[in-house]
Order: sequence, then C-alpha cells, then structure tokens
Amino acid sequence: MTVQQFLTILLSRKRLFVAVFVLVLLLVVVASLLLPKKYLAQAVIAVDAGNADPVSLTMANLSGQNQNYLGTQASMLASHNSARKVVQTLKLTQFPAIQASYQASNPGPGDNIVDWLATILLSNLTVEAGKGSSTLTLSYKATDPQFAAAVLNAFVDAYKSVVVDSRVEMAKQNEAFFQTQLEELKQTMAQKQQQLADYQREHGLIEAPDERLDLENQKLNFLASEVAQAQGELTTAKSKLTELSHGAAPDVMANPVIQQMTLQLAQQEKLLSEAAQREGPNHPNYKQAAAQVVATRAQLNKLKKEYSTMMRSQVETTQSRVDSLNTQLDQQKKTVLDMKGQLAQLDIMRRGVENAQRNFDLLMQRWSESMLQANASMTNVTVLQRAIPPTTPVSPVLKFNLLIGTVLALFCAAALNYGLEWLDRRVRCIDDVERDLGVPVLIALGAERQKKKAVNKLPAPAGRLVNQEGAC
Repeated sequence: MTVQQFLTILLSRKRLFVAVFVLVLLLVVVASLLLPKKYLAQAVIAVDAGNADPVSLTMANLSGQNQNYLGTQASMLASHNSARKVVQTLKLTQFPAIQASYQASNPGPGDNIVDWLATILLSNLTVEAGKGSSTLTLSYKATDPQFAAAVLNAFVDAYKSVVVDSRVEMAKQNEAFFQTQLEELKQTMAQKQQQLADYQREHGLIEAPDERLDLENQKLNFLASEVAQAQGELTTAKSKLTELSHGAAPDVMANPVIQQMTLQLAQQEKLLSEAAQREGPNHPNYKQAAAQVVATRAQLNKLKKEYSTMMRSQVETTQSRVDSLNTQLDQQKKTVLDMKGQLAQLDIMRRGVENAQRNFDLLMQRWSESMLQANASMTNVTVLQRAIPPTTPVSPVLKFNLLIGTVLALFCAAALNYGLEWLDRRVRCIDDVERDLGVPVLIALGAERQKKKAVNKLPAPAGRLVNQEGAC
C-alpha cells in the first residue's frame, strides 16, 4: 500500500479516525486521573570506606575497593533482615488492613506476615551507590508520602542497627578466639621464661654474661701471648744448647769465670811450652807447669759441663712451661667456645621470650579492641539526608501520559481504519485501480479533485493519462 492509498483511507474515514483518537486519549486521561498517586521519598547516607572499623587504630585502605565495599553495604541495606527490622520497628503487623491483605493472599503453612511484609517493602525500595563517592541514595515509592518517608527512615535506622549487630557479633567471636589464644600464649611465654632462667642458673649466666665473656677473652689473649713468649725462649735455649754441643756457644765464652780460666789456661800452656824448650820434659818446673795445665783444663771442662747441664735444665723447664701454657691455652679456648655457644643459646632463648612477649602484647591489644567493639554502638555510617514526606507525586505524570496517549490514540485510530478498509476494500484513488486492478487510468473525474489535490502530488507513472487538475 502506498502513502497515497493510506492517506486516502484515513480521509475517507476521518470521522471514525477522530472518534477513536478522542476516545483513546480520553481513556488515557481518565486512567491517569483515576490511578492512585505515588510519592517518592529519598534519603542519602555516607559510608566511610576508609575507616570501616571506628574502634581499631589501624586504617583500612579501601580506595581501590570503594565500589565493591559500597555494593556490599547496599546489599546489607536492602537485605531481608533489614526489612524485617523495619516491619518490627513500624509495627506494621498490628494494622487490621494489612492483616486482612495478608490473609487474602492465602499464605502457606511456613509463611508469616513479617516475611510477607518485608518482601513487599523491598519491592518498592531502591538503593543506588554514588559514582566516585561513598554515598548511598535510598528511594521508596508509596501512595502515602508520610508512610514512604517513615519506611525509608526506618530502613536507614535498621541498616545502622544491622551494621552494629554484625560488627558486635563478629567482635564477640574475635574476643572469644583471642581469649583462648591469650591463655595458650601466656602458658607458652611462661614456659620459655622458665627455660631461660634454668639455663642461666645452670651455666652461671645470670649476671653480666657479656662481661664474663670479655674477661675470658682477655685470659685467652694473655695465655696466647705467654705461649708465644715461652716458645721463643724455648727456641733460644735449644739453639744455645746446640751451639754448646758443637763448642761454639757465644754465651759460654762470654761467661767471666770461663773467660778467666780460659785465659789462665792459655798462659799456663805458654809457660809449659817455654819450660819444655828451656828445661826439658823431665825438669820439675816443666812437670809442675804441666800439672797446672791439666788441673786448669779439667776445671774448665767441668765448668762447661755444668753450664751445659744448666742449659739442658733450662730447655726442659722452658719446654715444660710451654706444654703447660699450651694446655691452659687449649682449655681456655674450649672455655671461650663453650661460653660463646652458651651465649648464642641464651640469645636464642631470649629472642624466643621476646617474640612470645611481643605476640602476647599484640594479641592483648587485639583482644582489647574486640572487647571495645563488642560493647560499642558506633558505626561508619553518616546520615546526610533523612527522608521527608514528598509533596509532589512521581506518578502518574499527566503530561507524559498525554504524550504517550496521543501516540497510542493515533496508532489505534490508524490501525482501526486500516483494518476496516481491508474488510471492505473499495476503490478510492488512481493507485487502487492501477495497482490492485492492474487497469491503466486514462482520465479522472470528480467534484472533490481540489480536496484530493494535496494527496495526489506524486508524479504520474509513464503511459498514464490524467486531466490538467490531476485529480483522483
């Protein structure tokens, strides 16, 4: 169907079109006036996501999870538990009309009026989280503005109560858990302290163990220096003894007595040599000089032997001293190493006691916070705007309904005319003849050509003959 045919149909049934249009529009207006007016109450609350725990001293960093946190809070606000608290707060179950509506709904054996009312309240509640902020906007729609504001404020109070109850319940659980952990940690700390005290008493490390270790280190250093000195003396004594055994000991020759006897022996040997040359070996003077040389040499050899014995005794004494000092040095090393091991074990045990004490203090702090939370009524929720009874209804909106009604009326009128035309098809214009009958039109006559002139503005098809006016 062409536009010309459609417009021709509407013009041919213009009275019916107008009647249907007016009737539908009138029905829309009447329905808008008869429908109950609904009012929308709104409230705004702020949730401090940066410090979700007002008792704890630690700040929770929820900047990246702000929207998730607000979504959780919105779910808590619009939860069935919050709606039940609203029903109980407003005492809605005591109204006879509500009781009658509940009975008329044919409740099941497991249903109750509180849950029924909570479901109805939640169906009219809307919670929206603010974008880029920590606010929640609550909206409630009802036919009574006072009731809408009262329900919305009750939801805000119920949400705060739910937040406090959940926090208090969790805090009580934490308090009981921390209490149990404190008892166990207290026993552990007492055991570690007792083990530390027993270890100090057993190894004599009760007072200034570090100073004692310093003293033992000084003893070790002193013994090490004594050993080094004694070994040097032993080496020197052994060297002198070796030289003495080869007859070239400088210390022996430097002895005044030996030097004097050596000089005396040399003089006597000189006199003996002169006596032998002058008087001969059988002369009494020669024999006397020879006897003196023998006696002096024997005395000199005796002194050297005594000195050698003394040097051997000195070497043995020095060796014994070195051995004794080495034994003392080894014992002192063992003492120092044992004490270092004891101090290391003591430090480990002290650290164990300190860690247990630190854990105990931290757990005590958490237990104190949980105890405060269990008795606290503070929340991180701030009511920015409480709901007030609205004065203007949000529905029905007459202007909007008139606009929709106008479109609907035009559609209904056009559809009705089109349907009737198809039930009783008639030839109303040139297009009906040419398109539907397939017959070419040579000329069109009629008194209404001027009225239809506005409709028939499309150019004529090729091979079609029309009059000068172009009427249908």
